[in-house]
Amino acid sequence: MHSLAMLVDLSSRRRECIFLPKVIKITRHSHYLSHTLCIPDGNLICKICRNHRIKLKPGYGGYTCIDNSCDYVAHSVCATLKEVWDGRDHHIEEHEEDSNSEADLAALVDINGKSMRHFSHDHDLLVSDVERGEKEDGYVCQACILPIEFGRFLACKQCDFALHEACGSLPRKMENSLHPHSLILQIDMMNIEEGFFTCSVCLRESCGFMYQCSQKDCGFQMDVICASFADPLNHIAHPPHLLFYTFSNFEYSCMGCDQRSKNVVHCPTCYFPLDFKCVTLPRLVKYKHDVHPLTLYCDKSNTRFENLSWCEICEEKINVEMLYYICHDCITTLHIGCMIGKYPYLKPSHRIKVDGLTIQITTNSSVSRSICHTCHRICQDKLVFMISGKDVVVRDFADINIV
Repeated sequence: MHSLAMLVDLSSRRRECIFLPKVIKITRHSHYLSHTLCIPDGNLICKICRNHRIKLKPGYGGYTCIDNSCDYVAHSVCATLKEVWDGRDHHIEEHEEDSNSEADLAALVDINGKSMRHFSHDHDLLVSDVERGEKEDGYVCQACILPIEFGRFLACKQCDFALHEACGSLPRKMENSLHPHSLILQIDMMNIEEGFFTCSVCLRESCGFMYQCSQKDCGFQMDVICASFADPLNHIAHPPHLLFYTFSNFEYSCMGCDQRSKNVVHCPTCYFPLDFKCVTLPRLVKYKHDVHPLTLYCDKSNTRFENLSWCEICEEKINVEMLYYICHDCITTLHIGCMIGKYPYLKPSHRIKVDGLTIQITTNSSVSRSICHTCHRICQDKLVFMISGKDVVVRDFADINIV
């Protein structure tokens, strides 16, 4: 009976291999992939699973790039996972048509080298630079909702609209390794009844621009911070090796915040997972009580700043083995949450709807801070939520449900 079961299983696998698509397109690679029954060179590492223990063996099948100068290869199983492949058989001729259509979807148009026009705004945008002091501080990027503190950015000549240059340069349509379907940039939160969305990758709430899946029956949506993710990447938390994104049904414990998540990047050489809340954190931030920029940092050796790691804001101890912000000149240290807040991508003075309630997002920077309705303590976070018609202030989305 055991031998018969093995024969049935082997026969089923062979049938699956027979019906594998000849040509596919995955968002993790820029070229089409072609199925071959015989990998020409052996001991190649699959570019999707990055598993060094299960290499592509010579004489066995797999997917290879149609570009002969490209060494991209993948296991047949990995390349046809529903999280990787959109399920469509493709023709090589489609590549030219796709390239021409995407050329018409440029989000940013250069007018004269100094001014730009972005499709999300009616006025011209002036190219400016924070380091050169061409504009005053206080700008917030309308795409990612983070403050504009470093580098080049685009600022409106007639109003307070501004964009990081990187955010403004993102395409209106893209393919991203984090999702198998193409994504379309949505710029107007007024079209969303709630006035905000939750990113399917990092699970954070945002009032900024959103990339939405082009498939109507797919609910995937992603903020522009996660959309800017490039696979693989170097990260300050793990400088020795590159980190790669690999889909998994297994929950990992993030080495940056110790929270569990399925959506992680990890090192194929050693065990080091990071979730996307940590991967997408700003590398540099400005703190009003320090003249130097603060750097995202962690000390896994737990030796350099063990006795100096107290948060300047909450005055509680920092776990230096987790990610935190530090000024290496002044040894100023801050918790991530204390520095950027719990909801860094929500827009102050913006109205949203949660469970049928209208909520006003308000900055928590006044001299007399609000008292939280739930815990009856002074709110410490950068933002608070005021429930319209109830004169109630809460500091967490979870608290809104129990008011």
